[in-house]
Amino acid sequence: MFAWDRQDGETETAWKAFVEYRDAPARRLPRDPDSLKMARQHAWVSRCRAYDQHWDEFRQEDLKARIERANEAFAAEALDTCYLMLSAAKQELSAIRKRQDNSPDGSAKLMSEKDAMAMAERAIKTILLLQGKPTERSEVTTDIRDMSLEDLEAKIAQLERLGK
Repeated sequence: MFAWDRQDGETETAWKAFVEYRDAPARRLPRDPDSLKMARQHAWVSRCRAYDQHWDEFRQEDLKARIERANEAFAAEALDTCYLMLSAAKQELSAIRKRQDNSPDGSAKLMSEKDAMAMAERAIKTILLLQGKPTERSEVTTDIRDMSLEDLEAKIAQLERLGK
């Protein structure tokens, strides 16, 4: 039995008065002496405090569950976006290679290799974060600005394997 349930020995009149008090939008103890005596005798204030605490805990649990669902939905959408970014970066790197192969001086490009690789790296780091995996390693890493296109593509493949 909860404190806000009908108590042993509580008359129908006292119970109905308590429920009216408990469910009132703004609780105020009654002014007339008989009703005030009944409120004190049946501990309306402490019973309502327990009632409010119970519902507050319920609302907090519900709010936590809704936040978790929203976070999961956000993470799923962010993950999809990151995979789209990664795919776009891979396509751009492939296009850069084709344009360089077809361009006499190798300079025809819409996005630089570094920019495409940076986009891929940001996407992969975000994917790893969303999956709760580490994004940094303690060993020395190579600066992508000094890597060849083949090395960049190999690095993307390696990062993709880590991300899955």
